[in-house]
Amino acid sequence: MPDYATADRAAFRFNRWWQDYRARRKEQEDVDLPEAPAIVRPWPYDTGHAEALAALRKDDQDGWLS
Repeated sequence: MPDYATADRAAFRFNRWWQDYRARRKEQEDVDLPEAPAIVRPWPYDTGHAEALAALRKDDQDGWLS
């Protein structure tokens, strides 16, 4: 993500979606999926991964990477 605020928004959206998805699966199929919250953390490695995500962001129709 380009900055903390963007990453925080993406994590919030994912966490809300995952919570709803888990609830639907539990209700419809009695499947209990694990909690798997997205957490914003600084990227500790080189810039290669971040640069690849920036390129992918152009094709991100669902907005997960922005």
